[in-house]
Order: sequence, then C-alpha cells, then structure tokens
Amino acid sequence: MAPVRTDEQIKIDVVNELHRDTRVDASKVQVVVDNGCVALSGRVPTAATRAAATVDAWSVAGVRSVDNGLKVELPPMLPVPDDATIAGNADSVLDWSTDIDASDVKVDVEAGVLGLSGTVPTHWEKIRAEELVENLRGVTAVDNELAVVPTQDIVDELIADDVVSALDRNALVDVETVDVTVRDGIVTLSGTVPSAAARFAAYRTASRAASVRDVRSELIVAI
Repeated sequence: MAPVRTDEQIKIDVVNELHRDTRVDASKVQVVVDNGCVALSGRVPTAATRAAATVDAWSVAGVRSVDNGLKVELPPMLPVPDDATIAGNADSVLDWSTDIDASDVKVDVEAGVLGLSGTVPTHWEKIRAEELVENLRGVTAVDNELAVVPTQDIVDELIADDVVSALDRNALVDVETVDVTVRDGIVTLSGTVPSAAARFAAYRTASRAASVRDVRSELIVAI
C-alpha cells in the first residue's frame, strides 16, 4: 500500500504541476489542501485555463477532490466581446470542427456564461463540444446541457460489455477493481482506482463507448 501523503506534500506537488503547465499562470492561483481535498482560487484568462487547472490538480497523487473556485477574467488590455459575438464565434467553431456533428447543437450566452443545448450522437462529442468553446475569448464558464441521443439502439448489457472490454485494455486501469453498471445508456463507474489519472482515464474510456448517454464516476482513488 502506498504511504499516505500529507496535505503539504500534495499542495507542493499541485503548485509544481500548475507551474509546469504553460497554459496556466500559477502565480495567479492559490492552492489550499485539507485532508487531500484541493481548493483552487484566483483568476485565469479563459475557461479552458480554468479546466486545465482542474486536470493538473487531479493528476497529483493523494488528491481526493478538487474544488475549482478560479474566476475567469480577461486581461485588461484585451477587449471583452459582447454575448452575441461570443455566441457567433462559438457557432463558427462548432460548425467548422471535423470532430463532432454539431448540426443539432444550440448556443446561448449570458454575461459570458456559454450554454450548450440540443443533442449530439455520442457522449465524447458532448465533451469535445465543451472543449471547443471554452477557450473562446470572453467565455467565463460553460454550462453543458447537451443531451446524448445515440444513432444506434444498443441494449445496456452490450454497452456494459463494451465499456468493460475497453477498460481492460487500458494500462492505467485495473478492471478487476472497477464495477460498471448501465441503465438507459447511462454508465456508472464505481470501485477503486490507484490514482486520479486512472480515474480520469476510466471516465474518458467509458465516454467513448457507442450509445453511451452519460458517464457518472463514483470511483474512489485508493490512497
């Protein structure tokens, strides 16, 4: 069993990881750790930077949860686009993307908060749509309400088999410690994984399975 890491050790590693990530100005981010729970505060220039900080924190051994309280604030020298401009830019980014089918995706923006609604055929496209728009200038947060409507009708048992097989092929995940249940296309992952990176890998792996509508991760990082 790996030794229990102190909050100070975790904090040092999270700060170092933020400094290593060139997307994040770590000098503007404050880190507090309490019993393995990381709280981030401060200001960042984009919603994508805010999301990157979350991933950086989760990548550190011993982290049990991440509370991202970072605020998105554009640098003062850059003009802040109005909501209509942001929405138009988001529509263009989604339309031009070769990754996803955004024909049924709707965009609305209010005070910099960008909402995604409508439908996409797969769960990974829901994730990708959010990634595409969160880096746009002026976006302070993304409210992703996209519904996943699969183009194939695959029963839950086949989805579960597909997810389990994919997890078994993933080098970061011990499929023997992960339970997979599927109901109405919604995958729930429970059990334990050895690291936050394995937890993230399991989530991503499950999200790419055909006909998955959503993925709920209840996985616990075993310390």
